[in-house]
Amino acid sequence: MNHRSIRLGSLFVGLICLLGVTGLALADSDLDVGVQVRWRPETERTVVSSQAMTEAVQHLRTRVTLDFAPGATTHARVMLQDSRTLGVMGSGSLANDTNAGVHEAYLKIDEFFHPNLMLQAGRFELVYGNQRLLGAVGWSNVGRTFDAARVSVVQPAWQLDVFRGKLFDRVSTPGRPNDGADLYGAHMHLKEANADVFGLLDYVGAKVPNTDDRRLNRFTVGTYSARDFGSNLDYITNAAFQFGTHDSTDISAYMVAVELGLTGGGEKKMRAAVGIDLASGDSDSTFTGAGVADDDDSSFSNLYYTGHKFRGIMDQFVSSNRAGLMDIYGKVGFMATPAWWLGADVHFFRTAAEYTVTSSTGTTSETSAVGIEIDVRAKTKQLENATLEIGGSVFMPDADFAAPAEDDMEMWGYMAVTVNLP
Repeated sequence: MNHRSIRLGSLFVGLICLLGVTGLALADSDLDVGVQVRWRPETERTVVSSQAMTEAVQHLRTRVTLDFAPGATTHARVMLQDSRTLGVMGSGSLANDTNAGVHEAYLKIDEFFHPNLMLQAGRFELVYGNQRLLGAVGWSNVGRTFDAARVSVVQPAWQLDVFRGKLFDRVSTPGRPNDGADLYGAHMHLKEANADVFGLLDYVGAKVPNTDDRRLNRFTVGTYSARDFGSNLDYITNAAFQFGTHDSTDISAYMVAVELGLTGGGEKKMRAAVGIDLASGDSDSTFTGAGVADDDDSSFSNLYYTGHKFRGIMDQFVSSNRAGLMDIYGKVGFMATPAWWLGADVHFFRTAAEYTVTSSTGTTSETSAVGIEIDVRAKTKQLENATLEIGGSVFMPDADFAAPAEDDMEMWGYMAVTVNLP
């Protein structure tokens, strides 16, 4: 029996034990059970070396959530998750199946030795602001959680969170410091203004070879705000600055994102918006390449953001690119009928810094052109205990960015059906 089989068996044994213990305590506490199943087929047409290729996949995600409240201020959650791409690892066979795991498992104490202190510890999602830097990536078939501990100071007008997340744990030899990876953060939310100020530290304890420098000491400080003003106007802003060192290279990078929205339409509940999302880049490397040619790195890291919410739903540019990215966009959404919501976005992409292009003849040039993406979506909750979402995207690359495939467009489409119980 392999280690994965043992782990999977232990998981379900633990679930049975948990259900047994909680069942005995139901007379004095509350237990809520939730189930979510999401099926999402996708199809994509891409162009590789001037050849069009079409691929189709089906994703299935199943979550079972147990929320346990043994007291008025004490809570616990266990969320089991099975994430799979259908047909991978085989179907209709006796092959070993090891896709299940624990997505969340944490305790939370609302009054931790003081009425205004709260403790949360275990594995859980870190979600702040509109998830531009820290988010759960609900679109993902897996989703993001952190093994972390968080202490919160809760006041009527504000809340301060201080947390540490263990990203990777490894102790090399006795007597040497831990060379794993950690995320430290302090985040203050001003409730009435719906504004945040925060500071984050990404730390990797391993040393750069032949130096005393750590692999990563990256600080990120910034703000977030989202408010309505006037009768039908709103805005969303994000701004962040990064500094520190990465592999003995000094970091100096920034991100600015601003969105202005207009609502109206009565029962149509229409919202139209325009915005810009700019992450700085470094022109000393190609758009897809590696290596920094000087002692400064001005490429912004998007950290642990929910990429699918930004830069187009096709997810072409969710990674942190060396040349950075500027996304100028417009979008509109409205209730076409009482049961159906429709939306469309247009994104104009350019890199923040120029990148190198090599032509078919071997000559090189510098450019910042990328392309245009158009997204359309439709959603409905008309199905009982279920939601249906359908969408598609077209990406029309600039000829320089698409080389050597010239300017052939790429297409992508999906359908997502989600059932929630209860």
